[in-house]
Amino acid sequence: MMLGLAGQGTNPLVLGDLKGEHVDLVKAAGGQVITLGRGRGYLNILDPGQAIEVAQLLEDQGRDDAAVRARADAHGRRLNMVVALITISRNMPPTD
Repeated sequence: MMLGLAGQGTNPLVLGDLKGEHVDLVKAAGGQVITLGRGRGYLNILDPGQAIEVAQLLEDQGRDDAAVRARADAHGRRLNMVVALITISRNMPPTD
């Protein structure tokens, strides 16, 4: 199914391939395999990614309103991840 969708122009994503069943197909189709796990890689969910650079480029182009929105969006995503991590750790959402 994934190969057929890729042939029709859809970019399939395989998230959580725990057994590595799709690695060969993804590599053969020119895709990217990112290995995560203990001792094999990591994912920093608090990293704002390219949002800071994008905001700076927008400011350089005189689009200050869009830059503010890009920074606010990155901050909001980070805040949501912190709340999610606290909720998972404490088995309850944070309170005031």
